Amino acid sequence: MQKKPTIIASIILSSVLLAGIAAIIALRLPLASEQKTTEVQEDQVTPADTLSLKEHLKQSLEVKQSKFNKKKKREIWLLGQGRSIIQYLLEAQKMIQERGGKILSMEEIFYDRSSLASSVFQAATLSFLDSLHDTSHVELQISKKLFISGGSSKIAIVFQGENLHKQMDFLNGLEYPHSVLITPWKLPPEILGQLRSSKNRELVLWLYMESSKLRSITAPRPIRFHLTENDIQKIILDANALIPEAKGIASRFGEQAVEHSHLMNATLRPLQELSLYFLDLTGINSSLTKKVCSELELRCDSPDAYNADNSLPEDYIRKKIAEAAKNGTAIMILPLNNKIQKELENIQERLQKQGTEITTLESLVELRQ
Repeated sequence: MQKKPTIIASIILSSVLLAGIAAIIALRLPLASEQKTTEVQEDQVTPADTLSLKEHLKQSLEVKQSKFNKKKKREIWLLGQGRSIIQYLLEAQKMIQERGGKILSMEEIFYDRSSLASSVFQAATLSFLDSLHDTSHVELQISKKLFISGGSSKIAIVFQGENLHKQMDFLNGLEYPHSVLITPWKLPPEILGQLRSSKNRELVLWLYMESSKLRSITAPRPIRFHLTENDIQKIILDANALIPEAKGIASRFGEQAVEHSHLMNATLRPLQELSLYFLDLTGINSSLTKKVCSELELRCDSPDAYNADNSLPEDYIRKKIAEAAKNGTAIMILPLNNKIQKELENIQERLQKQGTEITTLESLVELRQ
């Protein structure tokens, strides 16, 4: 009987302790809940992060219309504006892989242009797995109906500025964007004034560069091996001062210059401050232009110009039109003469039929980087 008070005291003490623990837990729960809420708020997921890989891909490719084809068991994504089907596939592949997906298949397909499906300009099938192992099957289509007004592919038309005094009437009559390569030294003021008169025209400095051909001609102020870096810089700056509205510089001859690292660095370094692009028109496979431009972070391109020794004007123009359709972009570089004028008489209609837009050279160089 004497142990009973002890037992009762123990029960009372245990009850007090349990009540205290319960109170502490009750007080800590709101704090923990508040802390957890704060952490969630700090790591809020944006709406974009909730999109599936397929939806991200739609946004990136700028899909204009999407519909499901029961017969093909694929979604049809209608595309347009500025990229070829190959460019779309490469962009899709990059995004899918970056987001943990896997390409199952990619294949360009061709529609019969004479069939009812002739409104499909270019097309490809694409199947892929996302990170959750869900499979998607789509068909990418570039539709004439979508791009005919805005241009799905783009081309720049460039003229070599020789015999300008005979060709200014032709140039001034052009109603579409075009560029003219100009060697600025001793250019008559009246010709320069006319060249500057068109809003559709872009001017490019066309400078002589080291070449075996310079031995047999008189070339004003060429960029050559024996010149110092300061000498070369002065040529560039003087040319730019004569035509400050010029958007870029192009090589005239120069097949030896583009193989010489020091000469190319000295030539291209001033272009950084002047914000000019560079066109390597030599067609030399061993050219260092791409390497040096990459190191200096310059906008550069190496389009192939018309060469009368291995091509006819009509063949070259046809090739460039096809190149724009296939690759999404093309740069056409032509001499100024009566034969070329005749071949270009219906160029706008020919390009419009395949949905190719004539654009400025600068915008195309930028696009192709």
